[in-house]
Amino acid sequence: MGADEYRAASVVTSVPTMNEWGLVFFAVLAGCVALMRLRGVWDNGFSQR
Repeated sequence: MGADEYRAASVVTSVPTMNEWGLVFFAVLAGCVALMRLRGVWDNGFSQR
């Protein structure tokens, strides 16, 4: 099911696939930034103690 949908989208146009890749990249980037900031806050809290 997923493979067929991906293939159909790629055959119709590359825009949907590009949007999906952009969305995934943005989600991963946002997650990494949030994790880095969270770890930074934790590190600062422990270092201050």
